[in-house]
Amino acid sequence: DGRALRRAFIALTALTLLAAPALAQQEPQLNDQGFLSDPEGEYIQTDEDAGLWVYLSGSLSVRVTRYQEEGPLEYYVADVLCSPESPLQTVTTSGRVPGRKLVSPKTLAEESGAVLALTDDFYGFRMQKKQTVGIIVRSGQALSNKTRSSRNQRGWPNLDTLAVYQDGRMEANVSDARKADDYVADGATNVFAFGPVLLKNGQTTDYVMEDDYYPYREPRLAIGMVEPYHYIVLAVVGRDDDSKGARISWVAQKLKDLGVQEALNLDGGGTAALFFMGQVLNRSPKNMRSVGSLITFGRTSAP
Repeated sequence: DGRALRRAFIALTALTLLAAPALAQQEPQLNDQGFLSDPEGEYIQTDEDAGLWVYLSGSLSVRVTRYQEEGPLEYYVADVLCSPESPLQTVTTSGRVPGRKLVSPKTLAEESGAVLALTDDFYGFRMQKKQTVGIIVRSGQALSNKTRSSRNQRGWPNLDTLAVYQDGRMEANVSDARKADDYVADGATNVFAFGPVLLKNGQTTDYVMEDDYYPYREPRLAIGMVEPYHYIVLAVVGRDDDSKGARISWVAQKLKDLGVQEALNLDGGGTAALFFMGQVLNRSPKNMRSVGSLITFGRTSAP
């Protein structure tokens, strides 16, 4: 069908653009949706030397690939196919206000049992510091309605949003486009607020691509949607002799090249962390910044 053809085209384009390493072993048979043919099966492949991490089940496909370019630059691309049975989820620390308490992201990732986990918009820190939090929804619960004016597009963070809906859609918006309660009423399960919006309707945000828009090379983390239930996570290593990080414009263009239609920049720097089955991929496990919430995909009982 059309979705299958589009996925095949995007996968081929990604391989051409990024020169992905070949799989180290033969994968099991997949169905037309890209999941394991055995609905109860589970396949896991990890090859750190090759820079490849794969998880397949009857309702979820996660493929993380490490890339290295001149610059120097190292980054990770996670291609995630979800389903109504295994949608994008979030996990927060417990307490009167979910996510306000901050803990090690590794602790959250391990306790959740998630196949893939990543840090998000760092809203718990803004709550603690009594800063403007942004439009925040977690697991269908509106947690914050106070945000910044979208007239201040160059503020950092400008608190632009990315809403995730029950039907697998993602929608990127400026900070004050809607209230949290409005998103929930329309079926949003989660709304993240950090920014800037990188892609809207498949087009890069104009000011993000300008030469003077935060032109520094830093660790970066972003998430976006190719189509409902098909997501791309991009994690860029930075502040390291082997990888100096990337500019915001580079992240936006890379996601566009991968076929992403809607995307948001998440908190980077010392916050950005990407986990595969509890193992952090994009940074040293030491000195990771404490967070109150994570974006997660899947659950596994495998050690």
